[in-house]
Amino acid sequence: MEINQAAQTFLLFYFLIFFSLIGFAYFINNNKKTSKISLANAVQTSILFVGIFTLLVFGASYYFVLSDADPTKQPLKDALSISASFFGGFATLTAAYIASKLFNDWKEQHNLQIIALEAKNAFHLFHKQADQIYEFKCKIEDIENNKSEVKLSERRVAIDFQDTILQAYNIDKVTMGSFCYLTKGQKIYDLTMEYYNEIKETENILANKANQGFSDTRFLNKQSAPEFIKLFSSLEEKNNAILDELKTYIFVK
Repeated sequence: MEINQAAQTFLLFYFLIFFSLIGFAYFINNNKKTSKISLANAVQTSILFVGIFTLLVFGASYYFVLSDADPTKQPLKDALSISASFFGGFATLTAAYIASKLFNDWKEQHNLQIIALEAKNAFHLFHKQADQIYEFKCKIEDIENNKSEVKLSERRVAIDFQDTILQAYNIDKVTMGSFCYLTKGQKIYDLTMEYYNEIKETENILANKANQGFSDTRFLNKQSAPEFIKLFSSLEEKNNAILDELKTYIFVK
């Protein structure tokens, strides 16, 4: 074969490489919907990249074998041999990349499972407090709407709050605090802190009312009940926000 024939072969292979690279770029752009590359996409991309690079090496090898001053009698076999040597190195590097990707995916999945388990435990505790808050709110709403004959003094509201919601919070805060530490910097952490601050603020407001004179005989009625309903509604709202956010850690989308 003469040099011109070698050049024609060279141009043919690089013409194929050119269109292969266009296809590769299209494939990458089409799978760039998220910043995180899935394992399947990583494997497909690696295989495509190795295939294109091997073809490139084969084309270059075949060209140089043909254009050598003393050409071999089996140029195709020699070019394939050179390509196979490079392919072995490419394949090893690709296998190492895929292995690291597998490990990182496993590590991330493992961490998500731990957080999901902690989220389930936290969900149970927050839901228990949600039931107590709802019960408080309904009891006061019944007084406001004249649906209950039970007399509830401001001091009794403060005492019951301390004996139920606040007590549950103090008992559960270690477990809930562990989950907050795991999720620090995330939305659930901020929501939990807001809820804790709201509990403390509600405790202070109720304690101040209980410490005022005649709080034992100052019973809730249609005029005073809305203020207390507002307190517990705010607590309920923040608690529900936490429950909704916890669901995103428990259920896989």
